[in-house]
Amino acid sequence: MNDDRARPSIVKTAEGYEIRASALNLCPRALALEYVTGEAPEPGPWLRRAMQYGVDAQDRLLLDYFEPSRLEVEVRTELQLGRWRVVGHADAMHYSEIDYDRRVVEVKTTNSDITEEQARAKWGRQIAAYVHGAGAAGALLVVENRVTKQTKLFALAVVDLPTPEELEQWLLDEVEPAIEKEDPALARCTCKRCGRRKVAEEDAEDLREALEVWAELTREIEELEARRQSIREWLESVREWTPDEKIELAGVRVMWMPPTEARVFDSRRHQAEHPECHERYMTTQLRKGGLRISLVRKEEA
Repeated sequence: MNDDRARPSIVKTAEGYEIRASALNLCPRALALEYVTGEAPEPGPWLRRAMQYGVDAQDRLLLDYFEPSRLEVEVRTELQLGRWRVVGHADAMHYSEIDYDRRVVEVKTTNSDITEEQARAKWGRQIAAYVHGAGAAGALLVVENRVTKQTKLFALAVVDLPTPEELEQWLLDEVEPAIEKEDPALARCTCKRCGRRKVAEEDAEDLREALEVWAELTREIEELEARRQSIREWLESVREWTPDEKIELAGVRVMWMPPTEARVFDSRRHQAEHPECHERYMTTQLRKGGLRISLVRKEEA
C-alpha cells in the first residue's frame, strides 16, 4: 500500500510548491510549522494505532462494498493550481457498470459517528484534489467507526466538493503567506494543538482523540442506562405484580421482590450520643489515588 504520509507535506519546487493531497486536511499553521522547521510532528501511540487501523481496514472495506473487477487500487493523482501542484494517491478508482463513470474511492476511519456534512468538512479538500486531479465524476467515501465497527458509504458528486479555484484560494490565503515569510504565526491554527508539548508520552492530538472516544462511549452508556431505567419503570407500572412472581422471556428473568427489613448500625447516632467511644474505634485508611474522568456538562463549561 502506498503511503504518501512518508513524504513532506510541502516541498519547494522551481515553479512554486508541491503539497500532498492528504495534507489539505491539516491545520494551516501546522503545515507552516512543518515547512519552516523541516520536521513533521511524530505521531504518538494512539494516533499510530488509529493510522494502522485504517491501513488494515482498507482492503477489507473495499471488498465489502465493491466488486474487485470494478476497482483500480492506488491511483496516483496530480492537480495543478497556479503555483501549487497537489499530488497524492487515492485508495481506489471505481468504474461504474451503469453509467461508465469513474469515481474516486477513499476509505477513512473515525472514533465516532459522522455525518456526510462532517465528512465533507473533514476530508473535502483532499477528496476534491483526487477527483479533480483524476478527472473523475465524483467520489465514494467509506467511513468506519473504530469504536462501534459500523460503516457508512457517502456518494459525493463534484458539486458537493470544493472547486479547483476554491482549493487554490485556500492555499493562497491560508498557507502561502506563512511559508513565503517563513513565519508560522501568520497562518491560522484550526486544530488548537499547534506547538503543544507531549503529555504523558502521547501528544496533544492523541490525548484529544482518546478523550473524544471516552466521551462518546460515556454518552452512549448514559443513554443506554436511561433507556434501561425507562423500561424498568414501565415494567413496574404495566401490571400488578404479586410477591415472588417470576417470568422468563427473551433470555431475561424478571422477579418481583417484596420489601424486607434489615438491622443496621446507626453510625451517625452513635457518634452523636457516644463521641468518645466512637473516636476510639476510628482508624485512618489510605485511599489509592488515580485518574478521575468525568464529562464537562454544559452548565459547567
